Amino acid sequence: MSDSSKLLGCLLLGAIIGAAAGILLAPNSGKETIKKIKEESSDLQSKIDEQLQHLNKESLDELKSKIEDIKDKASDKYTSIAEKAKKLEKEMEAKMADLKQQYNNLKSNDPEVIDVEAIEVEDESKVETA
Repeated sequence: MSDSSKLLGCLLLGAIIGAAAGILLAPNSGKETIKKIKEESSDLQSKIDEQLQHLNKESLDELKSKIEDIKDKASDKYTSIAEKAKKLEKEMEAKMADLKQQYNNLKSNDPEVIDVEAIEVEDESKVETA
């Protein structure tokens, strides 16, 4: 239970006890007591409504803040992942270029090296990689 909810509960309990004690201990007639109960009830309802509006606004503001924090963290993570993906892509391109260069060097120095570029592959998904 949050502090705001506890505070609201205490305020309500205090208001109810105070109103009941004031009404019951006052030396008034029945009609005056009923009128006083109606007035106190109306005042209490107004106080409750004010507190609920305040709590709802606080809760909504807190929720909005948490959503913004989550959005910011998600955006930061996305940016970080995108940067890492670009870096990996560049590294892979550099390694591929290096491997092609090594292959071309081998092919030019040793005529028995199989020309992999001349091999046709029907379905690339069936090609096994090491």
